[in-house]
Amino acid sequence: MGTKNGQKDYGIYADNRDVISLFSGAMGLDIGLGRAGLNVVIGQDFDASCVATMRENGHKVLGGDIREIEPGQILELTGLHIGEPFLICGGPQFRERFVLIGSRDKEDIFLPISTHFQMHQNKEYQWQTVRSAIGSLEFEQGECAAFGEERLKFLKMIPEGGNWRDLPEDLISIAMGGAYKSGGGKVGFYRRLSYDQPSPTVVTSPVQKATMMCHPTQNRPLSVREYARIQQFPDDWIFTGTTAAKYRQIGNAVPIGLAKAIGKAVLAVANATAFVQTKRFRGTNVHSKIRNAIELGGNLYAVK
Repeated sequence: MGTKNGQKDYGIYADNRDVISLFSGAMGLDIGLGRAGLNVVIGQDFDASCVATMRENGHKVLGGDIREIEPGQILELTGLHIGEPFLICGGPQFRERFVLIGSRDKEDIFLPISTHFQMHQNKEYQWQTVRSAIGSLEFEQGECAAFGEERLKFLKMIPEGGNWRDLPEDLISIAMGGAYKSGGGKVGFYRRLSYDQPSPTVVTSPVQKATMMCHPTQNRPLSVREYARIQQFPDDWIFTGTTAAKYRQIGNAVPIGLAKAIGKAVLAVANATAFVQTKRFRGTNVHSKIRNAIELGGNLYAVK
């Protein structure tokens, strides 16, 4: 791949589109923004393994606690002045994705609309499955965590796409332990993924009891590379640190496709190309139904 200022070129870089990235982690958000046409000039994180990952991939990074970093330090490292950064982005990790976009210039910001659906006539716009992401890596395990013998004993009884509910009735309470009588759906206990379903949320460890990510056909957790594939990292992206640290970096990352969509929405607003002015919107009733269908997940048959 090409480079810009000594950095790997994972996207299209544009003039005057410089980005300062905070809480950058493994740079999933940053790679996606680069693919949208933005230029991430510096990353920041307090986690030493994340800082090492950014540097290993050729990116400028400022390590340390954001509460102890002066804004001037970041500007000095980037050569930018107050008011010059096109975008300042950050990703604080929670399992639910909350996206907030603000405009210093009070622009009419919008969030990107859905592009992929459960039902679509074009396969390119259907939901992606586990097979489409990691199918080619089935027998190329590479770096991978391992399940303990006790958990592996029960996982071998789980069919593809199943979980603890698929265990023999007399073994469920033994396998689940104290969690058996607890509340909640407990879908992540002894979970074996299905090749033909979309992946569940990639968590920070595939071997924890409540959030297992067992390979669809192999008796092992997803590998580090499979984790990265699901989050859409390039195959040559380098992760540093222990195996546990690599899983954590990938699990905490923003999926690159999501980041790219957000970046393109921001650019469309800045470039004034996001909206088409019309005097009349034909077929208002039909188009309203389509918009409602999109909000319901893309199923037109859900609209009466």
